[in-house]
Amino acid sequence: MRLPLEPVARLRRALFPTKDSQFGWRLASVTVSLVSVGLIALTVGYRIRGAELPPALWVGLRASFATVVVLFSKFLFRAQREGGQFQGAFTITERKFQSVVENALDAILILDDDAICREANPAAEALLGSSRSELVDRPIGHYYKSSDQFRESWQTLLNHKFQQGDAELIKGGLSSLFVEYTAKADCLPGQHVMILRDVTERRRAQMSLLESEERFQQMANNIQEIFWMIDAETKKALFVNPAYETITGHSCESLHENPTWYEELIHAEDRVDVLSKLDEATRSGHFNQRFRIVSG
Repeated sequence: MRLPLEPVARLRRALFPTKDSQFGWRLASVTVSLVSVGLIALTVGYRIRGAELPPALWVGLRASFATVVVLFSKFLFRAQREGGQFQGAFTITERKFQSVVENALDAILILDDDAICREANPAAEALLGSSRSELVDRPIGHYYKSSDQFRESWQTLLNHKFQQGDAELIKGGLSSLFVEYTAKADCLPGQHVMILRDVTERRRAQMSLLESEERFQQMANNIQEIFWMIDAETKKALFVNPAYETITGHSCESLHENPTWYEELIHAEDRVDVLSKLDEATRSGHFNQRFRIVSG
């Protein structure tokens, strides 16, 4: 006797589902399991009464057990295959992460709760002037120029779980360098990541500019001549030194409030010629003119 094609197709899809029939596979598993439990219960009932099992019950029981074995085998196969796919995806992700860390331009350190370095990338070796073997298992605080600053920043990181800042470090135990860092606590339990960027050149340029500004202020504040700075386009005064008050009798604040007031200080007979030469100076870059002023 041939079974109708549609029930056979349904049984095949239930036992060996495609991606579009996962629900059918689960439904078949549950149905077969319930049928098996029911047949087992009937078998126990016959045994208790001491009656012989009907042949049909034996056939159904064996068929259900066989189906359960097939479904269980398929479940193990699927679990193994999906596990392999997961492991493969995990391995690929791990390799990508490792590639990013190894080739990053910024130094990356993995630290434990005691600030002991557990992992370091090549950029960290170059930044701190130490090999990986010298970095790993060593407290990162040893590289800080100020131990007090390190203890304070580390405690802040553990309390707030995130921190950004800058620090002065000692490279290779010899020269100092300045870094900006970002730290994130508990990326994994008991592990914290710190990313450092070398900003030594920028910091030294800032310090040099600050020193130059200090020298300029010392010079401008102590000379007896008026020192001007005027915007070439607007002709407004940007800076004037304290000698302006001594020579003109007007306060520096008055010039700050009205940046073109200096024009009124030029004697009326010299004003047109001086302002004309000043306008030419914005193009030529040279201004050398004698003129009279009106003091207050």
